Amino acid sequence: MKKHVVNEIVANDICSGCGVCAGVCPSKILDMNVQANGDLAPDITAECPPRCVLCLDVCPFSSNSISITQLTDEKFTDPEVKQHEAVGKYTDNIVGYSPTHRSTGASGGMLSWLLEAMLRENLVDAVITVSSSSDNRPSDGLLFQMTEFTCAEQVRAASGSFYYPISAGARLRSIQDLKEGKRYAVVGLPCTLKGIALAMRKLPVLRRSIAYTFGLVCGHLPNVFYTEYLSKVSGCEPDNIGSVSYRGENPGRPANNYLFRAVDKSGKSGRPVPFYGAISNAWVSRQFQLNACNFCDDLFAEVADASFMDAWLPEYMADHRGHSIVTVRNPEIMTVFERGRKGNSCSFEPIDIDKVADSQASQWEGKSSRLQVQMALAVKQGKKIPPLRQVPKLGCNYIAVLKICLQNKLQHLSKNRWAMQRSEPLENYDAGTKRYVFSLKVISSIERMIRVVKNPSKVYKKIAGRF
Repeated sequence: MKKHVVNEIVANDICSGCGVCAGVCPSKILDMNVQANGDLAPDITAECPPRCVLCLDVCPFSSNSISITQLTDEKFTDPEVKQHEAVGKYTDNIVGYSPTHRSTGASGGMLSWLLEAMLRENLVDAVITVSSSSDNRPSDGLLFQMTEFTCAEQVRAASGSFYYPISAGARLRSIQDLKEGKRYAVVGLPCTLKGIALAMRKLPVLRRSIAYTFGLVCGHLPNVFYTEYLSKVSGCEPDNIGSVSYRGENPGRPANNYLFRAVDKSGKSGRPVPFYGAISNAWVSRQFQLNACNFCDDLFAEVADASFMDAWLPEYMADHRGHSIVTVRNPEIMTVFERGRKGNSCSFEPIDIDKVADSQASQWEGKSSRLQVQMALAVKQGKKIPPLRQVPKLGCNYIAVLKICLQNKLQHLSKNRWAMQRSEPLENYDAGTKRYVFSLKVISSIERMIRVVKNPSKVYKKIAGRF
């Protein structure tokens, strides 16, 4: 059988929905669609030419693709570049905010600020980033899409955080179809940017056109059903969603207890839903998560010229307005930030690389150990997994293995149940998942107690840092 992403990647449930394959397919026979389980993935519409393997060459989860280590070694050759075990390569690390953007952008608004600055300074002709499609809903019905912006005002209007599968395919196709040779900055998740980096190695037109890439730190991504579920919690039916906001400010609360709100197609707003509660239960238990996320070893978007993340550190979390941490790998980007600070349009200070890792500790420590367990479980079950920098290892932490097995069960169960029950009362869906959610809470409590016993001084310092 001729190999392509549909029978090699989608069929083995390791597709992240990045859409790079669809964007570069020479025959244009790959279409991105929401599948029956809520995942965004390519469908093939015609017979694939016998000698073409480009879709597999650019897939971040394909055995055809080269490693992140090779990609970053090729890209970041400045002698000032350093290496960190978790964060990857870097030249500078900063923490700060933009006074103008932090109320509408993600965390401290530094990514939105940078995109606007690069447009105003003519460093790029356009930026490609995520925006709501509520005003121009595509035929696929997706709530968000990758959009090209050429002015700062457009970027600001589109700023925010989006926990939704989004394909870069259409934008990559448009770059290839253009004749005037624009220079772009592209924003994406780690998997998307790896796919784009792989595509740039294969296609000179992309290599010439994409001048910069900016990454968003990502622990895992849920599928379309996640947003439908949250919207129903907010009071909006899945088939009547007009728009959603994932991270509304929650004054008086910590920066990580942000608000979700859905608005229906008539403009009626649902109730605000704080993160801690129904949302955190779904998120932490991995309901609706893409299975590909179980086999991803890139948390910090290591191929990006700069990566952006929330400052999940005690000294910053009390401020509900948020702070951004930025890991810079391209010295040109640091120069842009320095000009902004001199002009008082952004504010930042250096931050130690280990503090950067600490800000995402719950994700990157878990990512490494989880990944080894997931690989071992998959190998034991005879499943196909992508090439990774870790090695399969179950280890002897049986509590952690049990937790991962329960999360895997809930990941698949949530998709199957929601597909059948999305039109039913919310209680019907919750009734089928609550025993797994409860079991995971018990396991998490046991893990916390074990950490206290093993390292009480570290836990004490963490608690003391909040006061």
